[in-house]
Amino acid sequence: MVEYYPQTIYYPKDEVEKKWRNGDLALVESRLLDFIRRHAMTIVEVAKDDTAEPESDEYLDAIRILLLSKGTIHPPSEMADIICEINKEIWYQGEQGERDSQKILELWENKYAFQWREARLFEATVVLEHVAPNAIKVLMDTVASIQQE
Repeated sequence: MVEYYPQTIYYPKDEVEKKWRNGDLALVESRLLDFIRRHAMTIVEVAKDDTAEPESDEYLDAIRILLLSKGTIHPPSEMADIICEINKEIWYQGEQGERDSQKILELWENKYAFQWREARLFEATVVLEHVAPNAIKVLMDTVASIQQE
């Protein structure tokens, strides 16, 4: 089984599980399932690299591999979220007297961007554990509909 845990930050799985239980990762679930729909045929190809007749575990590993290689489940929303985070940092630094927005942006990117993305990927992989049966169903349904076209 392909596993993922952020290397540059401490983000306990218990905290992600708590966010899941509280419903705070519902949007991640929706975007993950959309990711599976968009990349269904690639996921199947990756799974077939391991075995000619993949089963659920191989498909789930293929989803994780593709997720890690892409680095995101939904680029537009993640870019929007990053912009929000940078704007918060610009506001905070402005309150501290720093007015150079470009400098603040570069500092945020250097200090937080990689870790921020790792945390998002980790959340997506934990969500995948919780929705695995539905993820496989979405994958199979999407593949079937593509093959019927």
